[in-house]
Amino acid sequence: WKPSCSDRSGIPESYIVRIKPSGMKEQLYKVSTLNLSVPYIHDGINYTMTVRTDSAGSQDSYPITKFISYVGKPFNIIVLYGDDNSVTLRWQFPPAQDQMNGFRQFVVRIKGDDVDQVDYTSKFEATLHLEKEGKYTVTITAKSKPGHTIGAPENYGFLFEKHVSSANTEVISISKTNLLAILVPVALVVVSLSAGLVFFIVRHKRLQRSFLAFANSHYNIQSGTTTFSEDLGLDGDEPLIQGFSDDEPLVIA
Repeated sequence: WKPSCSDRSGIPESYIVRIKPSGMKEQLYKVSTLNLSVPYIHDGINYTMTVRTDSAGSQDSYPITKFISYVGKPFNIIVLYGDDNSVTLRWQFPPAQDQMNGFRQFVVRIKGDDVDQVDYTSKFEATLHLEKEGKYTVTITAKSKPGHTIGAPENYGFLFEKHVSSANTEVISISKTNLLAILVPVALVVVSLSAGLVFFIVRHKRLQRSFLAFANSHYNIQSGTTTFSEDLGLDGDEPLIQGFSDDEPLVIA
């Protein structure tokens, strides 16, 4: 600021600076310079300032109101899904929660269909329990001890779906693997046995048909017998099949 018009003596004067943050107690500063650096400024609120000389009968200057912009807002918000219909929100925040700002807590508000839930935490995370799937919007606001906002509120939208826990997923995966490990060998054994059985049945039918055809070709209608022992050019060590009739059993020697 500039000195008052009455300052003509050349003697340096002191100045009284009044600073009134909105919702907070007024602060007085006495300086002998034409400027003032105000410590411990809270962002996100209005400051009203006046200046006057430290002389009897002096008057305050016309008040000036200045809005202090937010120094930052929560960022890098991530959503972690729990196993019990819960979500854990985690975020980062600029270093404004120091002694200068008097950080107190974060206000976490989540809104969705039939849901309007508010949670308070001094940590950089919050766990919320949700009953319904759907779209949700979360607003994270930092508050100072007097209750003023530190940093601009941050809005973040996400889709909530009920998730199966990682432990259950692992159990299910292991069960499927074991089931396949058991079923594949069993299926191979069943197929092998079935193929062997079919081969045996087909082979047996062929042998039966061959034997009947051979027997019928040697059957004597007059004697009612079938003879296999006649000179058929068989070697001495080959088995000899002797004929059979209605009252004589088949003999294989």
